[in-house]
Amino acid sequence: MIFDPPRQCERWFRVDLASKTRLCSRGRAARREIARRADRLHHVHCSGPHAMPKVFISYRRSDSQMVAGRLREALALRYGHDAIFRDKDSIGAGEDWTRAIESGLAGGVVVLALIGPGWASAVDAQGRRRLDDPADWNRVELELALQRGARVIPLRVEDAPLPSAAELPPSLQPLARLQALRLRDDDWDADLGRLLLAIGTPAAQRRRRVLLALATAGLLAAGGAAFLRLRSRSAPVETVPAGTHATPPSAPGFRDDIVRRLSDEQAAAVQAIGSDRVRAVGMIDRNLREIESALASFPDDVALHVLAGYAAKNVYASSKGLLTDAQRRNYLQRARDGFQRALQIAPDDAGAVNGMGNVLFYEHRFDEAVAHHRRAIELAGGGYPAAEHDLLLVQRVQRGDLPFDP
Repeated sequence: MIFDPPRQCERWFRVDLASKTRLCSRGRAARREIARRADRLHHVHCSGPHAMPKVFISYRRSDSQMVAGRLREALALRYGHDAIFRDKDSIGAGEDWTRAIESGLAGGVVVLALIGPGWASAVDAQGRRRLDDPADWNRVELELALQRGARVIPLRVEDAPLPSAAELPPSLQPLARLQALRLRDDDWDADLGRLLLAIGTPAAQRRRRVLLALATAGLLAAGGAAFLRLRSRSAPVETVPAGTHATPPSAPGFRDDIVRRLSDEQAAAVQAIGSDRVRAVGMIDRNLREIESALASFPDDVALHVLAGYAAKNVYASSKGLLTDAQRRNYLQRARDGFQRALQIAPDDAGAVNGMGNVLFYEHRFDEAVAHHRRAIELAGGGYPAAEHDLLLVQRVQRGDLPFDP
């Protein structure tokens, strides 16, 4: 990382990139200013009914009560206490339990189903399996969530196996088909990071549902989806267009949700460059860090390496006057590293080939950049408008029609 923020500022990431540069070495007064800005930004961007996801923690007390409490505290630090529903904390004395559960499962909630070693086999005082009781509250919660079409993420506590459909009552059998994540004490931070990436934000969840619906309807053809880019005279800023990866996407699941969300966030950040460049560069920088975090779990994922390359390249292209030359060169090197790793895994990935062309352009290696852009267009079957734009720009700079001003 370029910046080394003061450890005392827990919400450093909410302060924009340029402010970090100015405030990084000013001591106690700077830390107070950072905290003030963080609180203000937190109020502006993280308040309101649609600012953060609503999370419902479903668990069996005899099986994973301590883990549920620890998870709630971790999620509350990220999303705020009001966004997290856990019966022990969210249902007050005298409240109707049924109504409270129904209210907690309303409004696009993400349900985290904690499944520990004794979740399916727990019995009541008479020795009957709790899951076989239609009035079992854990069963009632998950039945209602599935009936309402809520997004349910099973969490395997300490590598507990996910019950098979045969072990579940018919109303809960869809649970056996859902992609599960793990939640382990000895790898808590990494598992929590994967969970946070999967939860995302309401906006990302809505975009995910729209994209999946379009794909199901056959409307999202390969290479035909529109993408956002901002044209400047010599610094094209773009995101990865759909359909340019040589490696076909895997079946929908946790990894695809992550890639889709990070791609959406990067596109939104790029779109903001024209109206608020400082804020947009900070957004892209945060997006890059999340991509790099995801790569720790999926080190050979081509799409993530390409996304990392474009994020770093877009910071470089948009940060002139905001960062020092040395800092910008660091981002350009990170862009090269991202595209290079993607091409090692998939040499014919059109997005990676075109991204490397962008890096070569900024390195003043115009002939090589032209070759890469042409190759990307060829690999995409001619349907790659961003690569065509980049090729034209390089050629105009080569002819002297435009100045080279990276």
